[in-house]
Amino acid sequence: MPQTNRIFNDTSVPRSEVTVDTGNGYGSTNTKIRRFSNIRKNVGSAITYADSSTLGGTFTINEVGIYSITYCDKSTTTTQAIAIVVNGTALTTNPDTPITYAQGLRGMVYSAINFTGSIAWTGNLNVGDIVYLQTNLGSNVTDSNCMVTIVKVSN
Repeated sequence: MPQTNRIFNDTSVPRSEVTVDTGNGYGSTNTKIRRFSNIRKNVGSAITYADSSTLGGTFTINEVGIYSITYCDKSTTTTQAIAIVVNGTALTTNPDTPITYAQGLRGMVYSAINFTGSIAWTGNLNVGDIVYLQTNLGSNVTDSNCMVTIVKVSN
């Protein structure tokens, strides 16, 4: 029997969760998209994580549903800006650069030197949506202070 999450009035949702950590630089084409070295958890089939030296880390959504995303990162050298991006096309710009609706959904937060910044988002995602983690290149840690978790919480 598959593991399930019990959500809202005991509705059963098949468990899907991906957690990656350990920052590993950025993509060479998508120059502001974070990469990760360690897959901490990969359960279920609703989310596919891929790490690419050119594209950076991508999380592809395979099932329609409501997803919760949390991302934290840290810089030891400068103020950082970090963002959760869905279906982004402005992947070589800083997260605080304004984008149009057609360029995707982006939520962003700043944090000071030597502080771990974090951002969270929960919302509807569709099959084929791609989630990216974008920074201003300030984020430079290569440990678990750099981590993202995506969980499907409801259909």
